Amino acid sequence: MKKSLITMQPYFVFGTDQFIQYRCFRNGISHLYAFRADPEAEEGNLIIPDGCINILFGYDETGMDAKVYGTVRSPQVFVPDKKEYFGIRLYQDEFISLMNCSPEEIAGSTADLDSIPMIRSYRQQLSMAGNFTQRVQILRSFMENELPCSPDHKEELLQQIKSSILESGGRESVTEIEAQFHYSARYINRIFQEKMALSVKEYSEIVHLQRILFRIKEHSYTTLTDLAVEEDYYDQAHFTRKFREYTHMTPLEYGRKMLTTCFKEKIVEIKTGYR
Repeated sequence: MKKSLITMQPYFVFGTDQFIQYRCFRNGISHLYAFRADPEAEEGNLIIPDGCINILFGYDETGMDAKVYGTVRSPQVFVPDKKEYFGIRLYQDEFISLMNCSPEEIAGSTADLDSIPMIRSYRQQLSMAGNFTQRVQILRSFMENELPCSPDHKEELLQQIKSSILESGGRESVTEIEAQFHYSARYINRIFQEKMALSVKEYSEIVHLQRILFRIKEHSYTTLTDLAVEEDYYDQAHFTRKFREYTHMTPLEYGRKMLTTCFKEKIVEIKTGYR
């Protein structure tokens, strides 16, 4: 079974009283999720690097709108202007054949839902749905049917390298990847840029970051100094610098934020039997 990157967007959870998610990992969809937001809140949200495209449908009494947030290499500001959001997180390399643009064209920016016609076709139904369960049901028909798949050499190589990076927790160097797969970094980076709008190093760092976010969430470490050593950082300062680069917080600030906002208690996992 193919190994999939499991990601989180912590600021969506920080800024709400309940975060509902369904981890589906089917047909290029990683997560379906929902959260309430306060458009009047002074503090905005961030979308942090997760190696994915996030589609956000916003709902309030005036209706629904939708925006596509391309893959980000650094935190991107998200200012909620609706009261409730339904999100679809996509693995863009698996969804690329269903897009009207390349991942690079929307990387680090927002786009209209027209850029992903397959999801746009569900817009009317999603606008009428009243809750998370109904929205998941609407997308069931898409998730239950296997997408046509005829991977070429580049796609096969991409998936093999991604699996290797995931197995290492993002700690495999580019030099090690070159040696393992017998291709140059230049060629590998060209494939990653084309399919994911990321270099192989950027993708590895995102995998590593997301791994650490989950470790902090579960408090699976003794001290932050130990965590830095276990995750192969040169020292605590290096760890703090890289963590702040991707989250705009230090690891200590992030851990405290999780505790003070009751992060884990807000998350509701929905199971539907797919996996």
